[in-house]
Amino acid sequence: MYLIITVFFIFPLLTLSQDKSFNVSGILLDSTSSQPLSYGNIQLENLLTNKKQFKESNSTGNFQFDGLSKGVYSLIISYVGYSSKKIEFTISDKNILLNEVYLNQEAVFLNEATVKALKPKILQEPGKVVVNVEGTVLANSGTVIEVLKHSPFVKLDEKMNLTLQGKNATIQRLCYHSPVRFETMGYRTPRLSSRL
Repeated sequence: MYLIITVFFIFPLLTLSQDKSFNVSGILLDSTSSQPLSYGNIQLENLLTNKKQFKESNSTGNFQFDGLSKGVYSLIISYVGYSSKKIEFTISDKNILLNEVYLNQEAVFLNEATVKALKPKILQEPGKVVVNVEGTVLANSGTVIEVLKHSPFVKLDEKMNLTLQGKNATIQRLCYHSPVRFETMGYRTPRLSSRL
């Protein structure tokens, strides 16, 4: 009888001690101002099983991992604009309280940046439209006729009559290194030769 009672009392105690779980907690702070760092990235890895867990610090910088078993762990903490920090510890028989974890601000130097403005491909001015084909596939088309056929607002019919937005047009200026300019006039445009 005593044996049965002893088994009923000792067995639950043994199972409770085997299933005990632990936690790790701390607070993430700026090293210079001691202000909490909200929403920092925290990775916890069990170095024996390689199992990883991820959390963020809350709005007051606090974080906690629950349900951990005994083992060796690595905690990697990162925050934008700060150097990352790695902390290794062992859970053997009690919870781990890391207290304050301070991160140092990290200066990041960027390479020199050059900003270039691009010329507009189509520029509409009073009485004319400027089509800049430099840097486009039209620049390599070979003939003015091909440029005209593929330019917006421009129509070139089979008789080589040129119209711009439905009005007769003339070529005001045509240079190799400058944009093609079309000007609308009240009269018909001369016929264009494919030798242009």
